[in-house]
Order: sequence, then C-alpha cells, then structure tokens
Amino acid sequence: MGSTRHRVTRATMVGAIATGILVAAGPVAQAAPVLKDPPCNRGEVCLYRSNQLLTKIPPVRPGECKSVNRSYDYIRNLSDVSQRAWSGNYCEGASTLVIPGQSTYVNFKWSVGGWP
Repeated sequence: MGSTRHRVTRATMVGAIATGILVAAGPVAQAAPVLKDPPCNRGEVCLYRSNQLLTKIPPVRPGECKSVNRSYDYIRNLSDVSQRAWSGNYCEGASTLVIPGQSTYVNFKWSVGGWP
C-alpha cells in the first residue's frame, strides 16, 4: 500500500516538473529566415520564400508599386516607410500592412506598395 502511494506521488511530481518546464520555456517562437542569407540592412525591404532570401528592394514610396515577379511569404521592412504586401502583381487584391521595423509572414504575395 505504501508503494502505491509512493508511485502516485512520484508520477504527480514528474508531471508537475514537466509542466513547469513547458511553462518556463514559454511559447515557441517562429523561425526567422535562414541566417546564411545576406543580412537585411537598415533602409531595405527584404522578401523571402520558404526561408530563402528572394530579393532586397529599396522602400516603395506611397502611391507607387513594385512587382517582384515571384511570390514571397515573409517580408522584413527595415525602412522608414510603411509597406503593403499585395496578393496581386500590380498592388491589387488582398494586402498586409508592414510598418517600419516589422517583419511578418504573409500568404504568398506578389508585389509591394508604399503606404498610405
């Protein structure tokens, strides 16, 4: 009888420790693009597909559009100009706002436009 109580206590302790480790670790962060790619520097807008750098472009000014001729799924905006990631080739369709200093995953976009 004493050994059963010991096993329950031990199992409870192991579960509590495992839970504590998971809570202490916090949420799992999303992986950033592969570090072997050239860095995205201040003043640049960098576009990635499947964690591979596709291109670096200067920020697109408000009212202008830049078609990249390839779809991308991650944008890093290190410029001082808010950018919009557009689903269409000519800044049409669905878009995602990417403010200066922000990086975000997007659902396969084809062009970048300046905002507002």
